[in-house]
Amino acid sequence: MLHIDSDYDKAKHIKANGPNAMQYPNYEVAQINDHHQIIYSCRKLPSPLVARDWLNRGIFTQINDNKFVLVFKFIDEATATDMAPYTPSTLKLGEKRIRGESTFLCIFDRLLYNCCRFTYVAKADIKGSVPKVVAESGLSGIVEAVRDAYRYFERNEEVSKQNRGGVRVAERPSERNQEKSLWFGLVWSLLAKIRRRR
Repeated sequence: MLHIDSDYDKAKHIKANGPNAMQYPNYEVAQINDHHQIIYSCRKLPSPLVARDWLNRGIFTQINDNKFVLVFKFIDEATATDMAPYTPSTLKLGEKRIRGESTFLCIFDRLLYNCCRFTYVAKADIKGSVPKVVAESGLSGIVEAVRDAYRYFERNEEVSKQNRGGVRVAERPSERNQEKSLWFGLVWSLLAKIRRRR
């Protein structure tokens, strides 16, 4: 999540936005140190929305031996003193793209069997005059980030074989459904708070 120049992240961005890097760039504007960077990105949203671009500061830190935190927060380029000049999207600002604001908090807790618990909290404002239903569909990518991370790192079979004597422990569907509804309830309550503040 911190390395946007990875092959995985590049492929994902191109799949969602197409290959035109001038219109839909996704790159590191400044690297302050090995755990602090500024990222600029422009992304397509579902029609009839115009593209949104984002300028975020990402900071990664280790809280203790078993907890790591990654935060991305939007920044105002007018007040950012540690930011290098950068080239924004060639899409016309205000007409073909709008600057959005987003904040993401990712918490990684080390668990047994070399696994981790990934907690993801996000708040995004896509700005502009957008109907509620359309805005919610445009923000669905936030929820997809969690699924993508799970798919990328999923290793249930490997953990089962290595640490449980080759016996597969079945997941109970009721617990999985309960977790899903808790997660989606959290996302919808965050979206509701954002809408009330408008």
